Amino acid sequence: MAAFCADVLPRLRARRPDTKLAIVGADPPAAVRALAKLAGVAVTGSVSDVRPYLRSAAVLAVPVRIGGGTRFKVVEGLAMGKAMVSTSLGCEGIAVRDREHLLIADDPATFAARVLELFADPARGQALGAAGRALIEREYSWELAGGALEALYARIAKLELHPPVRA
Repeated sequence: MAAFCADVLPRLRARRPDTKLAIVGADPPAAVRALAKLAGVAVTGSVSDVRPYLRSAAVLAVPVRIGGGTRFKVVEGLAMGKAMVSTSLGCEGIAVRDREHLLIADDPATFAARVLELFADPARGQALGAAGRALIEREYSWELAGGALEALYARIAKLELHPPVRA
């Protein structure tokens, strides 16, 4: 987030001085907590429910540059039908398409331009959000996940875990 605040946020504020940034997430490191000293930047730390923060955001920014694991921030944002800009890495492993479900940008200038594009065209952000929500319902719903888990358990139950001992 430090890179976002140094490289993207000033570009946003040059065109939209009223831009605010809320950094929401559990146990932010000291370097991220220190960003709260910047004007218009709030660092929440752990919150009991992330949905109010997502709901109030005009655009969700997912500027992930390193890391692994599941991209819950992207899945949560898509599920809530939010306009979103992510790096390629930030949405890796999720069946999204650039300009269909969200906007993808991998360098600071393009990232800022994409966020500004959504600020300027809320209807475009709503359309992307609706497409993202439909993707989640179609590909990542709890019903689908539960069905896949049940099928896995059924296959495991049929496995012969210990072959018979033959004399």
